[in-house]
Amino acid sequence: MPHKHPRGYSALTFVIVMTTVIIGIGIVVSTSLRSSTTQALRLADRNAAASASFSCLDEAHLRLTRDRSYEGGQLNLGSTLCTMTVSQQGAVYTIIATGSQNGAIRTYLLELDDETGTLSPLRQYEQP
Repeated sequence: MPHKHPRGYSALTFVIVMTTVIIGIGIVVSTSLRSSTTQALRLADRNAAASASFSCLDEAHLRLTRDRSYEGGQLNLGSTLCTMTVSQQGAVYTIIATGSQNGAIRTYLLELDDETGTLSPLRQYEQP
């Protein structure tokens, strides 16, 4: 005589399987959302660091225009820190500005030509 399952056994099995599937989907969705949020925060930090670097380039350019012996310094821009370094080789000044926020670091260089006495920008680029 075949063994019979107690009444409701298949319904209970179905509920357990569906619960497992729903919990699995929930874990996948929450992991995906967390990953997306983390990536968005990293991008925001990188953009803030880049903005700080550009601000420091402008600040160093202004200070260098007023005083050709300016060598750089640091600026605190809210939660973002920026370091400026100025060097000179002949009539060309190079400003290196590094912005950082929450571990994200962006560095930009600006080369200025002082041949005419006006500190004309030669080129600006991101340092890898």
